[in-house]
Amino acid sequence: MDTETTTKKCSKTRCKRTLPINDSHQSCEQCREADKLNTRARRARNKAAAAAPSVIPEKRVPNDENRVNNPPAKRQKVDGSCAGGNDGGTEFDVDGEDAGPFHWHEPDEMDADNHCSLKDLLDALCAEFKAGPHVAFHGICPITNDIVARERVQMTARDIWQLTGYRFTVKDHNTLKSGHTARFWCSQDEDRKKKPKPSQKPDVKHRDYVGMKRYHCQSHLSITYREKEGSYPYLVVNLGHHVKHVHYVDVAMPPEAMQTIKEQIYNAWREHSQTHWRRDDLQLPSARKLLLEFRDEVDIFEPTNIPEGVEILAWGMGPNTTMQASPTAIDQKKRMKALAAWARCIRDQYGIDPAFAHVDKDMAEIGCLKDVWKSKISLCWWHLRRAVRTRMAKNKLSTTPYNVERARGEFDFIDIAFVPPRTKVDIEDYEGGIPDDADVGYHTTPRE
Repeated sequence: MDTETTTKKCSKTRCKRTLPINDSHQSCEQCREADKLNTRARRARNKAAAAAPSVIPEKRVPNDENRVNNPPAKRQKVDGSCAGGNDGGTEFDVDGEDAGPFHWHEPDEMDADNHCSLKDLLDALCAEFKAGPHVAFHGICPITNDIVARERVQMTARDIWQLTGYRFTVKDHNTLKSGHTARFWCSQDEDRKKKPKPSQKPDVKHRDYVGMKRYHCQSHLSITYREKEGSYPYLVVNLGHHVKHVHYVDVAMPPEAMQTIKEQIYNAWREHSQTHWRRDDLQLPSARKLLLEFRDEVDIFEPTNIPEGVEILAWGMGPNTTMQASPTAIDQKKRMKALAAWARCIRDQYGIDPAFAHVDKDMAEIGCLKDVWKSKISLCWWHLRRAVRTRMAKNKLSTTPYNVERARGEFDFIDIAFVPPRTKVDIEDYEGGIPDDADVGYHTTPRE
């Protein structure tokens, strides 16, 4: 059926949502909820107007010399509740300290202008800033419960910064029973400037620097996120700003520039330091030449029975021994033979006979230990836990390709016709590297 015959548009002009054609309502659920909030707000305003006459605050002129001594009249509160979490409706100043005579009440949510969405609220706020220097905005809008409350408040503060050009500094965060609230002020507000704290470190040199220009913008911003049972959560924004000044300029180092600087420092350090240790363009010959310069302190070994295609440089300083192998030694059996040749050198040179060996379940290392020594092998607990967590975090676990001959070599009771059912096979999933017979006689089964 055609979509137009099964759905109808919301009756609200600015709303683009649709609802079923047989729905008895003419507007969508979000718009109906906004209408309810508008009705409640209108009734609360009418009730407050009947109880006490409204006080019209006088405009505050930035250049007025009596601005500080003669503050405007305070806004009347509708009731004792407070969106910022101050029970009893008590008066408080923005930063909780002696920041001057400018105080403000957290207005009730019923006084807020209702908006259909967060985009409409931010558009209205942006229009307030374009209209003039004196901004007294109080808005509320429904919002989707897609992220946690604190992150939603922080994201809204960043959106306000991007739209208005004024960055607001966090004063505090408060967790509410039904959400989260945070208070801010303009980072360029002269009345909110923090006193400098000299460093207490010894022999420190204090330097004067030019800070950003500040203004008496008498700013405040509170953002409250609340969740309402049986309805959509909503966001309340209360913002005041009374001087139109230059926008905040972020002077922080961009991440791309930081990465470029790190790379330049690393390259400069490498080029400068390689004159001390580099003796050849190739890695192993360069290391051998450098070790020969310290032959009185270092023992250079000459391992035997080295697998074909493998280059080894092994040396020791008493029991402290090291081996460096070329990257071509990736086959499991070749790695085991190379490690065994190195282990025989340190066994014969220093007479090392360990009682146990601690490894991270590298099968080549375990094979080397079994070949050269008969010591007890223990696995690293940290590597074991990490392997289990990594394995269990995968949505679909894969297995090593099933090899009948290898399986019967370990357990002779396995039926030669047995094939694991419906398993995801990973040809590279081998402990310690791919064995030489990995492509001989294994069976794959269909994936799930």
